[in-house]
Amino acid sequence: MKAEYLLADRGYDANYIIDHAQELGMSVIIPPKKEQNHPEKIR
Repeated sequence: MKAEYLLADRGYDANYIIDHAQELGMSVIIPPKKEQNHPEKIR
């Protein structure tokens, strides 16, 4: 898959998804799950 960005909802806030997208050169925009206090997940 080729894309510049991965825009997804909270359900896709998993490290393996984020890591894979970044390996493919995508910028990842996924809001953190409500129970997490990690705003750095929005990358």
